[in-house]
Amino acid sequence: MKKVSSCLMIGFLLSGAAAAFGQGEKEMAEEYFKNGDCPKALSYYTTFLKSSFDRIALKNYTSCIVKGKTWGDGEQFYKKQIKNDPTNASWYYLYWGVLLEAQGKPQEASKRNEQVIVSSGARTELKRDLAEEFRANNKPELARDILIEARASAKRTDIFQLELASVYRDLNEPEKMIDELLSYGMRYQNTEVVQNMLQDFTKDEKEQALLEKVLYDKIQKFPNEGFYNELLIWYQIQRKDFYKAFIQERSLDRRFKHNGSRLYNLGMLALQNLDYANAGAIFDHLVKEYPKGQLYPVARRMAIFARGSRLRIPIPLSAAKYRSYWGNISSWWTSWVSM
Repeated sequence: MKKVSSCLMIGFLLSGAAAAFGQGEKEMAEEYFKNGDCPKALSYYTTFLKSSFDRIALKNYTSCIVKGKTWGDGEQFYKKQIKNDPTNASWYYLYWGVLLEAQGKPQEASKRNEQVIVSSGARTELKRDLAEEFRANNKPELARDILIEARASAKRTDIFQLELASVYRDLNEPEKMIDELLSYGMRYQNTEVVQNMLQDFTKDEKEQALLEKVLYDKIQKFPNEGFYNELLIWYQIQRKDFYKAFIQERSLDRRFKHNGSRLYNLGMLALQNLDYANAGAIFDHLVKEYPKGQLYPVARRMAIFARGSRLRIPIPLSAAKYRSYWGNISSWWTSWVSM
C-alpha cells in the first residue's frame, strides 16, 4: 500500500513539475515576444504549444512566423499539431490560413479556412469564438459563414443574432443587420440592447431611413406587438421628431391604456427640447382625452405655457439661452404644480 502511495505521489510531483515547466516556457515566450525578439520567442512558443494549447500563444507564434517569413517551419508545425491535437484543429487551420495569406497564397488560404468550419463539427460555442477571430482578422465573410453554419448544424435560427448583426454591419448589409437586431429584441423583449446597437450601427441617413421603414412595416404586419412601436418612438425621439413620436405614443396609449402617463412624459421631453408646437399639441390632447384624469390640471397648465412660450422665445437659441429658458420652464412648472 505504501509503495502504491509513493508511486502516486511521484506521479503527482512529476505532473506538477511538467505543468510548471510549461508555464515557464510560456512566460519566457511572452517576454521575448513583447520585446520583439521573435526568434527566441518562437523557440519557447514551439516547446510550450506542443504540450499545451493556448490561443494567444498560437496567435503570437503565427505573428512571429509571418514576421520572420519562416513559412516552412510554420506549416510543419500546423500539420503536426492538427494530427496530435485534433480537438483544436480548427485553430491550427485558421492560423495556417493567416500564414498562407501572408505568403500571397489566397487560394490555399481559402482551403484552410474551409477546413476551419469542417473541423469545428457541431461545437456551436467554438464556432462563435472562431467567428470573432475571423472578424479580428478582417474576414467578416468567413465570420458570417461559420455563424450561419452553426445555426444550420444546431437547427436553430435564434442563436448568434447579435454576433451576426455585427458581422452584417462589417459587410455593409444594413437590412440584414436590422433584421437580426429586431428578431433578437422581439425574442427576448430586450429593447435596451437593441437601442444601444442601433445607435452605434445606424450612423448615416440611408441606414436611419431604412430602420424607420422597417419598423413601420413591422408595425403594420404585427399591429398588436408593442415592441416595434416602442422602438420606433425611441428612434423618433433620438431624431427629435416629436410629432411622429406623438402619433405613435397616442396609438400605444389607446391600445394599452396608459392613461396618458407616457404622453405626458413625451410632452415634457418636447418642452425640454423647446419644441413648443408639439408639446402644446400633446398637452392639448391630454386635456381633451382625459378631462377627469389626474393629469388634467397639470396638462392644461402646460398646454397654456407651451403656447405662450412659442410666442415669446426667439429661435434659434444659443446654448446659454437654451439652459436659461429651460431653467425658467422648470421653475415655472414646479411653482404651478405646487399651487
